[in-house]
Amino acid sequence: PWLTAALFTLLYLALDPKGAAAFVKAIAGFSVLVALLLASPFGGEVVAFMPFVGSVDSGSVEYRTQLFETATVLIKQNPFFGSPDVLLYMESLRQGQGIIDLINGYLQIALFYGLVGLGLFVSLSSSKAPAGSRSVRSWPRGSRCT
Repeated sequence: PWLTAALFTLLYLALDPKGAAAFVKAIAGFSVLVALLLASPFGGEVVAFMPFVGSVDSGSVEYRTQLFETATVLIKQNPFFGSPDVLLYMESLRQGQGIIDLINGYLQIALFYGLVGLGLFVSLSSSKAPAGSRSVRSWPRGSRCT
């Protein structure tokens, strides 16, 4: 969720008609906020919850790393069209709840439908991005969607 929020924020700023000035201001503001947060009494707690840096929930980070490494190997074995039996090869990653936690949708598509399926999904999903960008840029300044 953190990465998605950061990417969408960067995408929004990149599409902003004000351009580079707004982007630089946003980065500077974000840097000041992060510095103030880390300097506050809550700074240590925030760092503890950060993935790959903090110590809270480090088992989840290790599991996600193993999941990604296993998925990479399986995608390399069936790169074009994937394999419908991929979960059989991932049994070692089954958790105590009885699930294999494949939460990343792109990873799921690449595993089951291969890179061809992933390419079709991404191209279909992103084919309307230029039209959306043009539409957003054509809105009058200060207008709101209602």
